[in-house]
Amino acid sequence: MPSGPKPIDRTRRLELAREIAAQIRQHYGDHLLALGVYGSLARGTDGPYSDIEMHCVVRGSGVDKCHEWSAGPWKAEVNVYSEDVVLQWASTVDGDWSLTHGACVKVVAMVDP
Repeated sequence: MPSGPKPIDRTRRLELAREIAAQIRQHYGDHLLALGVYGSLARGTDGPYSDIEMHCVVRGSGVDKCHEWSAGPWKAEVNVYSEDVVLQWASTVDGDWSLTHGACVKVVAMVDP
């Protein structure tokens, strides 16, 4: 049986994002400050092979992790930052800013207390 990406529709992709968000909420509990999707899913331009990209902001300092995985037909990436790290990253302007910081422009909140 062939493996690799398979087309999924936006409704299913959003369901998967909510499932991932629920697991993140359970894992981080009160340490979770904010969680949202970015990229094509947030912009509403996702296609049949688009991935799920999420920002997760947690309490603490110096936290900067990226979890990326493929689960059968779909792929996801969750960037986990502490507030100090995400604010430093988002406010850094350099020669690559236009290429690297698009993820700051449009984020759709999934958890935003």
